Amino acid sequence: MSQPNVEGILDQIEQLPQADRRLLEQRLASGGDAFADTGGALRTDNTGTVRIGRSRVTLDVVLADYRSGMTPEEIVRQLDTLDLADVYAAIAYYHRHRAEVDEYLHKREVAADALRREIEVAQRPGQEARRARSKGRRARSEVPDCLQSDPPVDGPSA
Repeated sequence: MSQPNVEGILDQIEQLPQADRRLLEQRLASGGDAFADTGGALRTDNTGTVRIGRSRVTLDVVLADYRSGMTPEEIVRQLDTLDLADVYAAIAYYHRHRAEVDEYLHKREVAADALRREIEVAQRPGQEARRARSKGRRARSEVPDCLQSDPPVDGPSA
């Protein structure tokens, strides 16, 4: 890599927000594994989601439970695919890297909200059609039986 390219990259790094620079420094120091100091308790999957140990449980879920007052033991009882040591390591990581984890959680929340809105917009045409059908059924059910197209059959006439 040429000297101008390296200087350009260094300039870009200097322009990063402080939290991103710290994260980059951590990844470089750990050989690219941001969670090397957790002993495998945290890992990033191919979508960029942080997961606990070998489970599919996300850091978001464990921290939400922890913040709501659950103990690590209660979390493991609730989510039985988790290892107690991994939950403790995840919580310890959170306390050591609170700003970075809070930023990660905020980004996930923003992305989830955007996806939720996108899904709602995509489903609107179907929702309107269902509402119209529902209104039609309600309107028919409000018509007295004597005015319905098929009068009720009470049995043979005398």
